[in-house]
Amino acid sequence: MRQVPVIQRLAVVALLALAALALNVTSDERALAAPRTDPAEAAVATAFRAALGNDFQAYLAVVHPDEKANPQQVGQLEKYTFARFVRQASWYIAGKDPDSFQVERREELGGGKVKLYLKDVAHPSRAAVPITLEKRGAAFFILSNSL
Repeated sequence: MRQVPVIQRLAVVALLALAALALNVTSDERALAAPRTDPAEAAVATAFRAALGNDFQAYLAVVHPDEKANPQQVGQLEKYTFARFVRQASWYIAGKDPDSFQVERREELGGGKVKLYLKDVAHPSRAAVPITLEKRGAAFFILSNSL
C-alpha cells in the first residue's frame, strides 16, 4: 500500500475546509457584495464609502441640497451627523464593503421621497434604522440620516 505524503494530506484537508466554508455562504450574503442598481440604495452605498474613507466631501455630495444650503448646516452635518455616521457605519455593513448593507424595509413617502430601514448587523436585537432620501432628477440625495 502506497503512503501519501503528509503535505498532500494537509493540502486535501485544507481544500475541503475551504470548500465547506464556501458552501456555508448563503446566496443572500453573496448578493450583498454586488453593487447597488437601485438609485436610492446606490446613494446610501456612496455614503457608506465616504464614511469608510472618512471623506466628508464625498458624503456631502449625496446630501440633499436643501440640507447643506448654508455654512451652518454644513458645519452641523460634519460635526454631528457625519462624525456619528463614521463611528457607526461598520454596524450596518459586512467588513469594509459599502454595498453590503441590508434594507429591511422600504417606505415610499410620495413626492420622490423614500425611507430605507437598514439592519444593524452589529446589534441584531436593535430595530432597523431609517435613512430618508429624495429624488432630484435621476439621483437620490439624503434628507435625514439616523444611522
